[in-house]
Amino acid sequence: MCLPYSNSDDVVSLFCDLTWAFPAVRIGSGKFVGFPAYPRAAIMYAKYIAGIVFASGLVQSGWGFAADTTIAIEAAGEAFQGPPSLELRADGKVLGSATLSMSLDTASGASLRKISQANLQSHIETLSFTVPNLDGVKQLEIAFANDFGDGKAGDRNVYIRSVRVGDHVFGPWSMWLEAGQNATISDTEVALFTNGTAYIRRPLDGWVQANAVAAVAENVTENVVAGSCSPTAPLIVEGYAKNSSDPPQSAQTALAKLATALKESDCLIEITGFAGGGSSENYAKRLAEARAMSISTRLAELGIPGSSLSTKIEISQKRQVRIEVRPP
Repeated sequence: MCLPYSNSDDVVSLFCDLTWAFPAVRIGSGKFVGFPAYPRAAIMYAKYIAGIVFASGLVQSGWGFAADTTIAIEAAGEAFQGPPSLELRADGKVLGSATLSMSLDTASGASLRKISQANLQSHIETLSFTVPNLDGVKQLEIAFANDFGDGKAGDRNVYIRSVRVGDHVFGPWSMWLEAGQNATISDTEVALFTNGTAYIRRPLDGWVQANAVAAVAENVTENVVAGSCSPTAPLIVEGYAKNSSDPPQSAQTALAKLATALKESDCLIEITGFAGGGSSENYAKRLAEARAMSISTRLAELGIPGSSLSTKIEISQKRQVRIEVRPP
C-alpha cells in the first residue's frame, strides 16, 4: 500500500510499502485515513522513519510529527445561481476549499461596489483552514475556480481582503497576479472577476516567524486600553533591503495591531526613518524620508488620522524605522 499524498517525490518510493504501519495519516485539512494496526515492532519502526516522510510538509501524522498552522482568508463574494468558492493551495497542491456563503446575490444587478460600507460588512467572512507544517512551501495560492455569469447582470466574483498565516497577516500589498488575469489589486482587496489565482510568496523570514516588534505592539495596545499614550519602548521596524523603503513583510502584523490600538485614540505617533551610506548624504536623507513615509502611509491606510502622524529622519547605518507613541 502506498502513502496517498506527498509533495516530495524523494520519499514516496522509500515509504510506499511502509504505510500499512501507520494507524492514521491526515491529508491536508481533510479526513483521517485509517490503516490496519500491525505488530508493535512495525509501528515503532514507522515512528522512527516518520520524520522523513513528514518532511514533505503536507502530510501530517495523527501522532503529531508536524505542527499545525491556521490559515484564515478574509474575503467577500458576489453570487449568481450559487456562491463563489475558493481553494487554498500550497505549491499547486490543494489543501482545502470553502464557499463564500455570505455572498451578495447579483441576479438583480446588485454589486458589492455599489452598496454602503455598513452593508458591505455583512458580506465579509473568514474562511479558516488548519494545515500541516508549511516550512517547505514556496508559495500559497488562493484560487477562484467556479466563476459563472449570464453576460448581463448576474456574475460570480471574489474579493480577497487579507490572508492570515498564524499571526502573520498578508494584505493585498503582499499578493501578486499572473499577467492576463481579469483581476485587480488595490489597497483594500484583490478582486478576481473570472477564474484565477492570487499568489503569496514565502517571506524570507518564513511563514510563521517570531516577530520581534509584535511584543512592543501588544504593549502599546495594553497601554492605550489603560488610557496611556506612553509605551515602555519604541516599536522598531527592521529588516529593510538595501536601498529599499518598502516595509518588511514581518512588520505588517505589528503595524495592524498598532493601528487597531491607536486609531480611536488621541495619541501622537512620531516616525523616524534611518538610512546611511549610499552615494551621498542627500541620497541617504531621501531614503530615510521614504522609509518613514512608507510607514506613515501604511498606518494612515489602516485608519490612523494623518493629523496624528509625524515623520523625521536620522542619518545612520541602521536600516530601520522607529515608531514612538506620545501623549497629545
